Amino acid sequence: MGSADYANKVRFEALRDTNKGNGSIAEAGLFTASSGRNMFAKARIDPAINKTSDYTLKITCEIVFE
Repeated sequence: MGSADYANKVRFEALRDTNKGNGSIAEAGLFTASSGRNMFAKARIDPAINKTSDYTLKITCEIVFE
């Protein structure tokens, strides 16, 4: 892939360690800031993920601008 393949693409990753974010996860969202924010993107997770302290969770959001 050349550099032009990445010119209009951005990737965001969120990692939840074993002791963070435990419980049922049915949605994921991409926000403009940690407070006073606007939602930029939203994904529904169906069926929901039951996150426990037995594992970590990594969520990746990739946006391509055309």
